[in-house]
Amino acid sequence: MTKKTSLTAALSSKPVETQIAKKAAPAETEPRSSASAPRPDRTGKTNITGYFDKPVKWELQDLATERSRALGRKVTTQELLAEALNDMFKKYGKAEIVSHGK
Repeated sequence: MTKKTSLTAALSSKPVETQIAKKAAPAETEPRSSASAPRPDRTGKTNITGYFDKPVKWELQDLATERSRALGRKVTTQELLAEALNDMFKKYGKAEIVSHGK
């Protein structure tokens, strides 16, 4: 069975193999995006996630805004989660080991 070629390839004067090689070559020679490099402040850390109803997220964002206004500096969701985790660790007799990263 023969390979079917695209209409563009069939109408072109160049062979299909040349067109495929041209399309693949730039992707291989392009440098990697800096987005794939980890941020230095996250080195040695891991992500902890959970799925909650949307109102939970909105309440957390509102709390971050309120605390930011009260303290006169930006308070992040991560800081609030760090505080909550430390409170939970304390409640269960564990060490409060989460740094707030202010």
